[in-house]
Amino acid sequence: MAVRSDEPILAERPMYFRYAARASGGHCVNGVAAASPTWFFAEGCSRDGFDTFLCIGNPNPEAAAVSIAFMDEAGCKSAVELSLAPASRTTLRVNEVAGGGHDISAAVSSDSDIVVERPVYFLFASQSLAP
Repeated sequence: MAVRSDEPILAERPMYFRYAARASGGHCVNGVAAASPTWFFAEGCSRDGFDTFLCIGNPNPEAAAVSIAFMDEAGCKSAVELSLAPASRTTLRVNEVAGGGHDISAAVSSDSDIVVERPVYFLFASQSLAP
C-alpha cells in the first residue's frame, strides 16, 4: 500500500491476531517514509516459541534482486538470494530459511528500493508454537 498526502501525516498498520490457534495479540507499525535498497534488523529469534518472518515488498515496475544475510548468536552466517517480481510482496519464515534455535539478525539488500518488515510472533510463557 502507498499512502500519499500533500499535508504531513502518520500512517500506521495495526494488526490483531490469533496466531497458530495458540497465541493471540496485536501489533502496530508506522509506515516507512520511503523504500530503500538496504534494511537492517538487529535482533530476531528462531528459538522454540518464536516465529520470525521477513515481509519484503517490491513497489517497482521491474523485478528486484534481493540478498538476505543472517547472523546468529555465534557469528555464523547464512544467506538467501531471491528475485522479487514487480509490484509484489513475499514472506520468508526466518525459522525455516536461517535455521531454528537461534538469535538471528538480518541485513537485507537489493538492487532497487524495497520495503521490509520483520514481524515476530511468540508466546510469552515457555510454551511452543509448534503443533
